[in-house]
Amino acid sequence: MLSGIAERLQFERLRDALSAFPDETILTNDHVRAAEHFNRCRGAGIAGSPVDFLITAVAERLSVPIFTTDPDFSRFVRHLPISFLDTTRKR
Repeated sequence: MLSGIAERLQFERLRDALSAFPDETILTNDHVRAAEHFNRCRGAGIAGSPVDFLITAVAERLSVPIFTTDPDFSRFVRHLPISFLDTTRKR
């Protein structure tokens, strides 16, 4: 979430706000499941990054929606047992 923020003050504010949330442990099986997600999507002609699929694997394990502005997740959700909060729609 912090990658790509050019303004230092904005970066620090978001970093500080995110520090209120606990870190989730990434398990070995999450990496395996991420590879399965990658392979399933790739088989359907959908590309994504390893980090994206690690996020999908952890979200699946925890049964939580993914909060994202990344439009790739709208393609993943058609093939994976995940849900996401679409922040790209205009309100």
